[in-house]
Amino acid sequence: PALSRAAVAADMGALKTTLSATLRLVLLLTVPPALWLAGVGAPVIAMLYEHGRFVAADTAQTAGALVMYCVGLPAFAGVGLLTRAFYALGDTRKPVQASFVSVALNLALNLALMGPLHHLGLALSTSITAIANFLQLAFYLRRKVGPLEGRRMLGTLARVSLASVVAL
Repeated sequence: PALSRAAVAADMGALKTTLSATLRLVLLLTVPPALWLAGVGAPVIAMLYEHGRFVAADTAQTAGALVMYCVGLPAFAGVGLLTRAFYALGDTRKPVQASFVSVALNLALNLALMGPLHHLGLALSTSITAIANFLQLAFYLRRKVGPLEGRRMLGTLARVSLASVVAL
């Protein structure tokens, strides 16, 4: 709602401030769980699933895929926010264009990574695609409204990542 209010009022300063604060909050809410899941996913998966026909080798394979998905978790969340910013600005075209590029990229990466990395390649491809989609939308949005406090967001990412690693 705050993005929509700022967009309707044509207050790009408020829109960028709201977007920056919300993206930094997204980082705070997604980076620690992503790092935690990547770090302790195997024991959790073993505890939940390792019985019957699901054996230790299956746990290792599933944990590997989880790690690859964790790479893109913050980007997955950020894409939704950036898409909403475009919608608030009345621009539905750029997110659709970015989606088409992302689908093509995902297909190409799936084909390229599936051979050498098997199922891990598919998971990594999905994460790389989410990151590329996020960067693409951020680039388009920056061109539309101006700088988006990128350095501040990178600083937040660095601090949250460091704190998350120390907490593990």
